Amino acid sequence: MIEFRKLTIIVPSLLSNINEKWIEQINSFNQKKINIIISIPPNLSEKNKFITKFDKGILIVRSDKKGQVNQRQYGYKFVKTDYLMQMDDDIFISIKNLKILLSQFEKLPRKSSIAPRVIIENNHNKDLFLKKYINLFLYNHHKPRPGTISKSTFEVSHNFSFDSNKKIESVDWLPGGISLIRKEHIIKKPYFNFEGKAYCEDLMNSNLLVNNGIKLFISNQSFYRTEQINYKDLKIEDFIDFIKNDFKARNYYRKAIKNPFLPFFMAYCLLIINYLLRKIIIKFICLKKTFFSY
Repeated sequence: MIEFRKLTIIVPSLLSNINEKWIEQINSFNQKKINIIISIPPNLSEKNKFITKFDKGILIVRSDKKGQVNQRQYGYKFVKTDYLMQMDDDIFISIKNLKILLSQFEKLPRKSSIAPRVIIENNHNKDLFLKKYINLFLYNHHKPRPGTISKSTFEVSHNFSFDSNKKIESVDWLPGGISLIRKEHIIKKPYFNFEGKAYCEDLMNSNLLVNNGIKLFISNQSFYRTEQINYKDLKIEDFIDFIKNDFKARNYYRKAIKNPFLPFFMAYCLLIINYLLRKIIIKFICLKKTFFSY
């Protein structure tokens, strides 16, 4: 297995609304001799309440520009180890799962990158009846292969069967929130021309890696947790911002991979309709409850 001291974890963060348990996790990594770099935006206050909660051995650097991707790439300048894991500030992975991932990565071809699988909680599959029709519009296939990029330019999640006897799966994209790679293969050239939340950044980065001959893999034995945000639960103003920013970034990526516009546009129409239908149904249920309460 790759030794912890040869690994650097780099985290771009705004250091706002950080989970205390996440800080404990990062400090525990540092105590295991893993190198930690937290890259913060240039305008972050020096009085930020979270900065003092990190162990002294953790390097906190102030990037030259705002933006999640800019901060991460700025942090690359301070990496001195051969191996690098990029990680977001809402990702939880145990030492056990990290060891599994490092062990698997060591056995892969040199030009490779790997990520653990996300654990999806409270997934009750309520919409199985409509799922194949939604898949048909969103992915242009009723049963799309996990880990691929569809003609609509939307990524298919890494929901491989747990019954699979494969320890790893070859995929077309890796999650931007957590992945492992050799330092020599990271993308240093600026590729994300947007500030703020990095919509579709993982797809853009994955595409550049593949173009450089890097093979991408998802582990079926190493897992991580993160908070799942469903666009259907957003407030209307937040949903508008999400659609606007995601459309802008994904369209940029669509042009880069030369995907057709029509399936891309139809997928967004589906997302908007799906969101509005959910809001209408919730509103109707609330009115019904209010009416019968009298």
